[in-house]
Amino acid sequence: MAPKISSATSVRGVVAYQDDQDSSVFHYYPQNAECKLNENLAEFNVTYWGVGEAYYARVGEEYFDSIGATLSGKATIDLTSEQRTQIIDQIKKDYEIADPKLQPLLLTDVRVKPYFAERALMIEGGDKNFPDTIQFGTAFHYQLGCPQNSVFASFVATESESGINPNPSFAITMVAKAEFLGDPWVVKASADLSQVWSYIKQKFSGRGSVGWFTVASVDFQQTIIEMERDKILKLEFTEGSLDTETYGRQIFELGKTLFTSLDTQGDYFKFEPVPNIKEVGVTGVFSWGWNVSINASYMTIDIKQNIHFEQTISYTGRFKLDLPASMTLAVNCNEQTAMYFKDLAVTDEPCITQKKVDTLQARLKTEAERQQRLIKKLQESYVTGAIDDEGFRKRYRIITGKDPMPSLMTIKSQSIHGTTYSEALVGIDPLEIEKHL
Repeated sequence: MAPKISSATSVRGVVAYQDDQDSSVFHYYPQNAECKLNENLAEFNVTYWGVGEAYYARVGEEYFDSIGATLSGKATIDLTSEQRTQIIDQIKKDYEIADPKLQPLLLTDVRVKPYFAERALMIEGGDKNFPDTIQFGTAFHYQLGCPQNSVFASFVATESESGINPNPSFAITMVAKAEFLGDPWVVKASADLSQVWSYIKQKFSGRGSVGWFTVASVDFQQTIIEMERDKILKLEFTEGSLDTETYGRQIFELGKTLFTSLDTQGDYFKFEPVPNIKEVGVTGVFSWGWNVSINASYMTIDIKQNIHFEQTISYTGRFKLDLPASMTLAVNCNEQTAMYFKDLAVTDEPCITQKKVDTLQARLKTEAERQQRLIKKLQESYVTGAIDDEGFRKRYRIITGKDPMPSLMTIKSQSIHGTTYSEALVGIDPLEIEKHL
C-alpha cells in the first residue's frame, strides 16, 4: 500500500492521498495541525511569577526578587474533529466514495524545529525541551522555561481578547520524508543557473529591497512553466508533462530542486513549513505545505559566472518526498482559558493585566535607580583606592548579580586621552560606565 502522488484532495490545511491498492483508503497529512485545546493540544500550562507583585525565591541561604515563566504541554500533530469531518466530506465529493477510510502518512527522517521568537524574548539561556522526532497522530511533550526574564514572563500570559485563540508565537515545525507512488513522470532538466537568477530578479523586482518576501505557490509553479516557455529552462520529457492539474506536485518539486541547486546555503531562497493555517489556504493543495520566500536583499546581486544545471528527475514508481508540517502550541490568556494559566504570587488573577505590567515596571525602575546609586559609590571607592580589586568584584556581584568585565580591572591606572582614570570617571553617568563593565 502506498499513497498516489497524483491522486490527492485537500481542505483546511489537510491533504489526503488515495491508496494505490485500496481506493477507499486515503493517507492523510496535516500540513497545518490546528491548535485545539483538549483535542490535539491535550495539555497546556503556563506558570509565571514576579510580574506584578514581587515573588521572592530562595536559593541556598539567599533570597532574591524572581521573575520568570514556564510554558509546557502535550500535543499531537493530527487532525481536529472538524478537519477530519471536512476532509472526509471533500473525499466523498471528489471521489464519490461513500465511506472513505483515513490513515496517517508514515514518516521517516523526521527533523523537528521549535518556532518562536528566541532572540526577541531573550530566552537563549532558558530551558527548551522539544522532541527530536514526531509521527502524525502520536502525542509528544514540550517545555519552554526562562527564569529571571521579565520579557518572556510578560509575553506568555498577557491578557487577550475573549475566545480560545491560538497564540502563533509558539509553534513547532517539522520536515519528514514519506514514500509515494508516482504516475510515469520523467524529465531531463537543464539550465544556466545565472540566467535562472536573472529571470527571478526581473519577474519579482519591486517586491521589496530588504528582508524576505513570500511567493505564492501558484506563482512559483507558473514561474517554472514560464521559464520553460522562455527557454531559460530546457525540459525534455520522457513521460509526463507540465500539466499542473495532473502533475502539480512534480512541477513544484522540480522548481524546488532547481532553486536549491542555485542556492545550496539558503541565502537566496527559503523553503520552510507554513506556520499558519491562513497561509495554507482553506482549499487547494498547491502550497504543498511549503512557504517559498526570496531574499529581497540579494535582488541587486548579479551572478557573473555560468553555472550549468543538468539533472534527470523522475517521479515514477516508489520514491520519497520531503513533507513539511506545523502546529501552534499555545493559546492566549483570557476568561475562557484562564484555567491554563497560573500566577504564583497573585492566584486570583491568572492573566497578566495592565496593572500587573505597571507594577512590574515601577518595581524594576526603583531597582535600577538603586543599583545606579550603589554602583556610583562603588566606583568612587574603587578609583580612590578605598577597596581593592577583589572587594570591587565581590560588591559588584552583590549589587548586580553578575561579574564586572575584566577590562574595568585592567585600566584603573591607565590614562584616558591624557586624563587619569579616576579623573575621567568623575561626573560620568553610571549607566554609561556600566555599559563598559
